[in-house]
Amino acid sequence: MSRESKGRSRSSNANKFVGVRQRPSGRWVAEIKDTTQKIRMWLGTFETAEEAARAYDEAACLLRGSNTRTNFITHVSSDSPLACRIRNLLNNKKRAKEQQLVDASASTSISSTPANSTSASPSPSSCSPPTISNGISN
Repeated sequence: MSRESKGRSRSSNANKFVGVRQRPSGRWVAEIKDTTQKIRMWLGTFETAEEAARAYDEAACLLRGSNTRTNFITHVSSDSPLACRIRNLLNNKKRAKEQQLVDASASTSISSTPANSTSASPSPSSCSPPTISNGISN
C-alpha cells in the first residue's frame, strides 16, 4: 500500500496552509495545538484560506515565539483580540490544572491528617481572572 493511499490526501483540493482545513461547506477553519498543555485551540471559521492562515500564524507566534513555522511573514500584536483569547484560554487551562492538583492533594491530606488539622486551600490568585496590563498577562 502506498503512502498516498493511507490518508491525509483525502481532498483533491490540497490545502497549502499549516493549521488550516476546509469544511465541506467550503468555509475555512483554523486551529492550533499547544503540545505543552495538550490542548487544541479553535481559532475560528473564515471565508478564505488566507484569513484562516493568518489567524494560525498569529496564534503560532504567540504560543511558540517568533521563530515558529508560519504561513506568511508575520508581525503579531500582543494586544490583538486573538492574542487576548489565546492568553485567556491558556490561563483558564492552567488554573484548571492547578485546581485539580490542589483538589487531589487536599483529598489525600484530608484522609491522612488528624481531624483537628486543616487542609491547604487554593491561593486566591488561582481563582481570580487574569489581570491584563499593557497587553501582558500576570
